[in-house]
Amino acid sequence: MNDCQPYCAAGKFHSYRVTVRLDRPETWQKHPELRHFTRLRLIYTDSRPAQTQREVTYKLWD
Repeated sequence: MNDCQPYCAAGKFHSYRVTVRLDRPETWQKHPELRHFTRLRLIYTDSRPAQTQREVTYKLWD
């Protein structure tokens, strides 16, 4: 993750261990014969970026 300090182009990248979970499979509208995951969850297992929750959830596209 880029800390963007003092700004993103000059920022430093930091690595964090996470557990990745994909869930909530649904039928893909463009291709009904296929299914895809609709949610991505990251769970930080050790340290995490400042101001970031231990678990972060993202909705995925359809």
